[in-house]
Amino acid sequence: MARVYFQTMRSFWILLLAAAVPHLSAGAADDFDRYSVILVAPARASIYIGRLTVTPGPFVRAGSTYKATLGVDLAPYFYHDDAKVQIDVPAGKLQALRAGKPIDFSGRVTRSNGQSRRIAGRAVPANPSSGTIDIRVFLTSQVTISFSTTYRVAAPAR
Repeated sequence: MARVYFQTMRSFWILLLAAAVPHLSAGAADDFDRYSVILVAPARASIYIGRLTVTPGPFVRAGSTYKATLGVDLAPYFYHDDAKVQIDVPAGKLQALRAGKPIDFSGRVTRSNGQSRRIAGRAVPANPSSGTIDIRVFLTSQVTISFSTTYRVAAPAR
């Protein structure tokens, strides 16, 4: 009698685990899917000749990379340039961000004339849906421009 009971319970647990596994993996995929679009607020930096404003479009995740377009304005000279930015955020770092831990990232920004610059940054979550970002653009090996702004996780359009 006890043997039948244990075999029945074992079958029950195996059946329960088999039913739960698809939901667990779907939940993890949905959670990463939640981070597929990130909105970053415009950022400003004062430089020697004026004020530089960077206005990014939505950062869209493709694989382990976020890509966006940027508008770069220099006041008071009415200078405008368009650029593209690519930031590498592997799944492990995205998981750390989701867990509320700060992460470091790197990438490149490419101006419309093809000139490319290395960037590095740090994202610090304030809550599961938003936080702050500090970004450095390396103009030369010794000259950088730093920006601080905020980000917000946006659900992807369905």
